[in-house]
Amino acid sequence: MGLFSNLFNDPFKPSNGKWLFVGDSQTNTMATNYVNQLKNMIGFTKFKIIQKNGAPTSWMLTELNKELAINPNYDYVVIWGGYNDMYGTQPPDQARVTAFNNIRAMVTKVKGGLGSLGKPRKAIVVNLHCDSLRGEGVRNKTNEAQTAILYKDIFRTGANYVVPTRTLTGGCPQDTATLSTNRKTFCQKNDPLCHLNPVGNKAIATNISQKIKWI
Repeated sequence: MGLFSNLFNDPFKPSNGKWLFVGDSQTNTMATNYVNQLKNMIGFTKFKIIQKNGAPTSWMLTELNKELAINPNYDYVVIWGGYNDMYGTQPPDQARVTAFNNIRAMVTKVKGGLGSLGKPRKAIVVNLHCDSLRGEGVRNKTNEAQTAILYKDIFRTGANYVVPTRTLTGGCPQDTATLSTNRKTFCQKNDPLCHLNPVGNKAIATNISQKIKWI
């Protein structure tokens, strides 16, 4: 009974932590997004969202540095970006390197300080889901191939945890029929950019909530 009570009242449990979420349009303020679902699953109350639709990882890195300079005592920082780099103005092979370097820099920055609980800050990165059905008119023919490489690279950023997003959202199969089914299951309806719907966001939130005690 005493041990159970101590675990239940653990002052270092994630629900007592201070959380920061940095991202692009995937990290929106909708009630069905992964941040709100994760908040309900874990029970934290101290959190902030820094996001901008269309934001590349360079913007995220700048905003993260600004925020940590003012409010350094976040315990968990969740980063989700890279899509806008890969479909931006840089050639995909160059964009991949830029996105990787920016994400790695954010991870390094996060892990370089202490949170409100007196322990090192934890960096969690949400990896990229498959988007190979995006219209050819807004892509270079190598966008998805380079994004697939970036997906693997992100596991090497040094993050405390990387969400295996493609595993959670149907992978990246080659046949169009399966890709279409995955979109209907995990993406917002009639969204050519495949922003995740409540089902996809729940998969992300559930994965983090299940892994957080080991991070």
